[in-house]
Amino acid sequence: MVPKRATPPAMPYDIDTYLDHARPFFEVRLLTPRDEFLTDVTFLPHANLVATEVKFSDQIMDRNPRRITEFDTEFVLLETYSRGCTRGLSAGQHATLVNPAIVHLMDWSRSYTGIAKDVEGIGVQIPHSEVGYDPSKHPAYLALPIDSSRGRLLSLSLQLFVEALRRGPSPETELLGTTVIGMVRTCLLGQRDWERDPAQDGSRRALIEEHIRRNLGPGALDIDRICRDVGMSRATLYRTLGGGIEQFVKSERLNKCFAELAKGKREAGTVRRVAERWGFDDPGNFRRSFRASFGISPSDCLDGAPARDGRNVSDDDHPIMRLLRDRRSATGTPR
Repeated sequence: MVPKRATPPAMPYDIDTYLDHARPFFEVRLLTPRDEFLTDVTFLPHANLVATEVKFSDQIMDRNPRRITEFDTEFVLLETYSRGCTRGLSAGQHATLVNPAIVHLMDWSRSYTGIAKDVEGIGVQIPHSEVGYDPSKHPAYLALPIDSSRGRLLSLSLQLFVEALRRGPSPETELLGTTVIGMVRTCLLGQRDWERDPAQDGSRRALIEEHIRRNLGPGALDIDRICRDVGMSRATLYRTLGGGIEQFVKSERLNKCFAELAKGKREAGTVRRVAERWGFDDPGNFRRSFRASFGISPSDCLDGAPARDGRNVSDDDHPIMRLLRDRRSATGTPR
C-alpha cells in the first residue's frame, strides 16, 4: 500500500510567508515593490526527493551554506524554466544562466548569488548520495541545451515526475523518481569531461585562470603581463585558454562586481567604488557591460529591497521539513 502524501501548503503565498519559506535556501532581496511582488510555490516530497513548482517576481537570491540550516546543504537541484531568466554566480566564480532553453543542475552545498526575472519553473532537490555527486570532482553548475538529446530526456523525465506527484503516490511515481535519478547520473554526472572539476585539478589552464582571478583589481592585466607572470608565450597562452583572454578577464571582473553589489548597502558612490576596485574606470562602459551580463543595472542590483527581519519559521516547522517528517512517519523510515 502506497502511503498517502501530505498536502502541500496552500498557495499563493503572501510575501512574508514566502520570505520565511525561502530562508533555509536563500537570503532574498526584492527587485519588485512589496505590494507588487507575486509568488506561487508548491513543495512535492517523494521519499528523500523534494520537487518544487515555482513562480516569483524579480529578486536577488543569495545562498551561503555556512549561514543556513544543514538539512538542505548536501543536495543538487535539477531545474528547468518555462518562463523568465536567472543569471548568477555559483561557488564565487562559475557564471550561470537559467532560461527556458536550458536544463541545469546546481550544487546546493556551495554558494550562489543570482538575479531572477519573472521566473516560472519546476525542479527537484536530490541528495548527493542518490546520484553519486562529489563536490571535489563535479562542477558546481552543469547545463544542457533543452533541445539536445540529453537535455530533452532530462527535461521530460523531470516534467513527468512532477506531474505524477501532483496526482498523488502510485507505482508510476516510484518509477519516475528512479528515472530522474538515473537520468541525472547518466546524462549529466556520467560524462567523462566532468570526471574532474577543472578548478580542482592542477592543469595549466586552471592555474592560469586562478592567477587571473587573483589579479583582477585596478591596473593593467593585459596579455603581455599575463604571459610574463606565468612564463608563457602569447601563442601558448592563447592555445591553453582557447582565445578570448580579454573577455575572460572582463567577465571575471564583472562577476566580482555583481557579487559585491548584490549584497551591498545603498550608499552614495558605492557603484563607482565597486567598479573601480575591480578595474572599471569608465562608468558608462561599466553600466552597459553589467546590464549586458546580468540583465539589470548596477544601481538596481544594489537597490534591491532587503528581506525584513520579521518572524522566522523554525527548521522543524518549515514546510519541506514537515512534509518529509510526515513521509517518514507514513513509511516508518527513521529520521
